[in-house]
Amino acid sequence: YLFLGDYVDRGAHSPEVIILLLCLKILYPTSLYMIRGNHECESVTSVYGFKRDCSRRFGPSMYSDYNIPGIANKVYRKFMKCFMHLPYAAVINDAYFCVHGGISPYLKSLKDISELIKPMISADSELASDMVWSDPLESSKGFQPSDRGTGYFFNDKKLNVFLNENGLKKLIRSHESCMDGVDFPLDNCITIFSNTDYCGMNNRAAVLVIDQDSDESSS
Repeated sequence: YLFLGDYVDRGAHSPEVIILLLCLKILYPTSLYMIRGNHECESVTSVYGFKRDCSRRFGPSMYSDYNIPGIANKVYRKFMKCFMHLPYAAVINDAYFCVHGGISPYLKSLKDISELIKPMISADSELASDMVWSDPLESSKGFQPSDRGTGYFFNDKKLNVFLNENGLKKLIRSHESCMDGVDFPLDNCITIFSNTDYCGMNNRAAVLVIDQDSDESSS
């Protein structure tokens, strides 16, 4: 199982979700993998709810009998430290390049990713930041600054150059909600969204199944 990021800030049970995933990773280290999304950082989680959720779950009201001062902040800091070690990409069957957001004008080869020094804050690297924030856009003029305020829009041409130069076939990413759980924004790009009823949108969720012995897939 490969998860594509944004494990927190997606509802009041974010602490339970990330704890479950980390426990499964400990129990089945070669069967479950997690890459980093744009929400796995302090600047985002402190605004979109995860820091608040940690305060509610691990604050004085829960541990008043044990008198553990500052436990909620300590737990939150441990999560932030953990996120700083998460990888930014994965390759499946030597064919599918998986990231949370997309590619970057600073990304030329897979070696560029392997050379990122962790632990790190995504914002400290333009390449890392782009991979968790960028989006595919067919009408984009090459790499075009994203209206998110960080990252880039990229088109078919830019994506195909990267895939061809690295012997890859498709990009699999998340980062954008899809009403059907899956979308095909570019010829060689698949967006997978596994959160149902996101923000009350009544959307469906999806997973992508890739055969272990080939590059064929189904959603």
